[in-house]
Amino acid sequence: MELANIELIRLRLEEVSVFINQYLATNSDTARVQALEETTKLTRLFEKPSDVILKMFLSPTQLMAVKVSHDLGLFSTITQSATALDTEQLSSDTGADQLLIERVMRVLISINFVEKDEDGKFHANSLSKEMARGASAGVIDSLFLDIAPIIYQTPDFLRHTGYQNPTDPLNAPIQYAHKTALPKAQWLEKNPDIQKRFHRYVEGVRANRMYWVEWFPVQERVITGASKREEDVLIVDIGGGTGRDISAFQKRFPHTPGKLILADLPSVIRNIRRPSPGIIPVEYNLLDAQPILGSRIYYLKFVLHEFPDDTCIAALSNIASAMKPGYSKLLIEEFVLPDEGASALLCMLDMALLVFNPGMIRTRTQWTTLLSRVGLELSAIHSADYNDDGLVIIEAELNANAARETHL
Repeated sequence: MELANIELIRLRLEEVSVFINQYLATNSDTARVQALEETTKLTRLFEKPSDVILKMFLSPTQLMAVKVSHDLGLFSTITQSATALDTEQLSSDTGADQLLIERVMRVLISINFVEKDEDGKFHANSLSKEMARGASAGVIDSLFLDIAPIIYQTPDFLRHTGYQNPTDPLNAPIQYAHKTALPKAQWLEKNPDIQKRFHRYVEGVRANRMYWVEWFPVQERVITGASKREEDVLIVDIGGGTGRDISAFQKRFPHTPGKLILADLPSVIRNIRRPSPGIIPVEYNLLDAQPILGSRIYYLKFVLHEFPDDTCIAALSNIASAMKPGYSKLLIEEFVLPDEGASALLCMLDMALLVFNPGMIRTRTQWTTLLSRVGLELSAIHSADYNDDGLVIIEAELNANAARETHL
């Protein structure tokens, strides 16, 4: 190993030690993420560049092994067993060939998805147990069966389109790969199995996250200063699906005055079997004029990342036109990229949105610019303290000029 590389390893080791000590001292998730990022950079210094490239392009075989194990129920079998299991027992339980089990388990051990004891038997670890849960399993199915094929054809799509950033919802990698002229939402409706897997993927991404009312300063930023009249609207949850987030607000703040509105597409609202008492469902397309005027809060969660800038500007303009100057607030719950030093996970999520929507995860600067184009001003960004993975709530209000025009 070259002397320069050895010196770089020593320097990186010192940096890693600082972040690890910070994490041990504070149990901060920010320190945990920083330590993880720096440790990853450190381990990369020990690898030959040619090996890094080879391992990266062979990594789909690891995904294949995890998917096969999931399909066979291996993770559930190992997790539920009171004792460690060998390949013969796993073969008997699953009906799969013992040699195939041995080869697949070898991959799982190499990526730490299972543990192997001195007797050659397997037992569960944290990753095995996570894979045995329905939420993470749903993520695997959708990514492997439906999104990965699009990813593999995206380079060819970009070559055909002159390497332009995809912004047309009718001409994106998803249409190219699946040979359809339909937008994503309609394509999913016509393919119910894929739609079901995609919904499980969304649920899996959300599964380990707190509701916004559990970490956002609701009392300070929402309730304080809000109207006390029952007939006024407190929150409009735009694109809120079945109403999980607005129901969480109602449960946590049951005696707060004001109407709670759940607004989504007709196909979504009509499929809500039992609307929560006290929550008013409204059929609404975010590209239409916002019919609920002067609400205290307009809330969007994981909505705008699915769309290119032009669509977001149209949607945000509709909301801004409905806002009451000096009173209404817009809350956008999204992943936000730092302007520099983004984590690998957020970068991968951004690429997944590029191929499947086309959408994007935006930086703070991009959000500031986007909001300003419709007369909104970013007043605060609130980070989820429990999990430093880029999930934030962007708080915005009408800027002075827009407020003056609205008032006139």
